[in-house]
Amino acid sequence: MSEPPSPHTRSPSARRPAMRESSGSFTTDNGWRCHLYRLAVHPAYRRQGVATTLLAAAEARFAALGGRRGDAMVLDGNELAHRAWHAMGYEPQPRWTRWVKPLTT
Repeated sequence: MSEPPSPHTRSPSARRPAMRESSGSFTTDNGWRCHLYRLAVHPAYRRQGVATTLLAAAEARFAALGGRRGDAMVLDGNELAHRAWHAMGYEPQPRWTRWVKPLTT
């Protein structure tokens, strides 16, 4: 039986200029929750399907690894990002709040 694809394998699409000007961090912590962090597209490449392409690739990798739910952390005031995530099928979970503690003084 072959191993599932690594979530850290570089995508061939990363060679395209729009993909090089974009970024994201995609991780899975327990096999079913898949976290999407810092999805960003350079302003010159927005509205061209770059984020959709990156997200589709991440979701496909997650599914191949057995992931069942994707989640993203989006700043409350980032309305542009809210519209983009919503257009890609994501919804906010208002009952959750992120709790943080600085570990340095």
